[in-house]
This record gives sequence, C-alpha cells and structure tokens, in this order.
Amino acid sequence: WVVGGGAGGAGHPPPPPPPLRPGRIALRSDPKEGFLLLGIVLLSPTKAYVVSGEKGRDMPVLLETKFKGEVVWAGETGADSGIASTQVAALTLGFHGVSGERHQGENRASCVRMRNLYPEGTTIRNVRQLSILSEEELALIAADMGLQRVDPAALGANLVLRGIPDFTYVSPSSRLQGPDGVTLTVDMENRPCIFPGREIDKDHAGFGPKFKPAARGRRGITAWVERPGQLKRGDSLQLFVPDQRAWAP
Repeated sequence: WVVGGGAGGAGHPPPPPPPLRPGRIALRSDPKEGFLLLGIVLLSPTKAYVVSGEKGRDMPVLLETKFKGEVVWAGETGADSGIASTQVAALTLGFHGVSGERHQGENRASCVRMRNLYPEGTTIRNVRQLSILSEEELALIAADMGLQRVDPAALGANLVLRGIPDFTYVSPSSRLQGPDGVTLTVDMENRPCIFPGREIDKDHAGFGPKFKPAARGRRGITAWVERPGQLKRGDSLQLFVPDQRAWAP
C-alpha cells in the first residue's frame, strides 16, 4: 500500500493498509507489473470511495489503427521560392522540419490564418512544418477540375500518402509513424487557398480558379515533426489516433 508516496519492495507482499485520515488516498500496486489494484479515497472514518483497478504501465493515449499510408511522393519547397515544391527521393526530418525548406523552423511568424488569435507576424510555435496530401483525394480534386491529374508539386506538398481514407479529416494530434520511428503529429486540416490554383494555371490555363472549390475538404493536413527520422517513397506510415470521444459541448 502507498499513502501519499512510497512503496513496498519488489517481490514482497504488501503490508496491511495503514490507518487513514479523511482526505487521504491509499493505492495498492504491483511494483513488477505496474497495476493499480485498488484506490481508496477516504471521505470520513466511515465513508470512502473505492476506485477499481487500472493498468498503470499500459495506458496509451493514442490508439493504433488498422490504417497505414504508403509514401508515393515526397517534395521540398525552397526557402526563397514560391509555393511549388520539387520532388525528392527522400525527406530528412528534424525537430525543425526539413532543413532549407520554406516551412522549416520550430517557430514561425503567424499568418492570416491565425489573425483572430494574434497580430500577423507574431512569433508562435510552428505546427505547419509539413504539408501532407492523400493520393485518393488528389484524384477527386483532379476529377472535379476536369483534369486527369493534379501535380502535388503545385500544391507545395511534402508528402503524398496512399491508403488512409478521409485523410483530410484525420483527428488533430493523430500521429503518423514511419519505419525508423520518425513520427509526425497532425496539426489540422489544411484549408485550400488560391495560390496552388495559380501554379496549376501555368500548365493548364483556365483551370486554376477551379482548384479552391474542388479542394475543399480534400486539401490534406499540416503536420510537425515529433520525432526526427527519414522518409522515402515506398515507406509506410502507421496511423495512431487520440483515444478520446468527440467534443460534445
């Protein structure tokens, strides 16, 4: 038993519960397995709440799903270039994102998307280090635009994944974990703007204005690097989602 801290030695049976004063908490645990066997919150000498057991060492807050996203395209956008990215063989990802990339950095200046929170240019945490798209959603965008294909480079993509349905609406704070342990944290949906349309218009004159309405709900997500590593074409990213119910105010 533990009262306000302290524990019995491993391999020894716990002693009887100590006397408790109102408001004190007693926990009985298995030091080897990390199980919380019993919790008692004493309200008075005759009243108490008894808390049933939970596994102390195995309480993941992120659930592994059956979905994996295969990397089918990778790209980088130069720091001094426009929105368009250039296809690369692999991405080396640090805590700052991709070195030399337009969106690199652990911090960034806030943009128009955050105007209701901060004046533009305010230094904030950079949770938009990466732009990640779905191959399946790109195909839907192209179909609605009347094109056979939309080049992910025109959208400034860093990664295009195949195999995760409804990708743009993957829960914020979900994780995408690669083969070497590299882990990306989902920020949120990346809302479409007019700039990719201008890039598309360079190769498909007159089609650019069709991008924004066609990409609504299909523009993919922004993400940041939680654990550094490398990703290349053919790698698989395992999807983990938060273990919590939907917000219901």
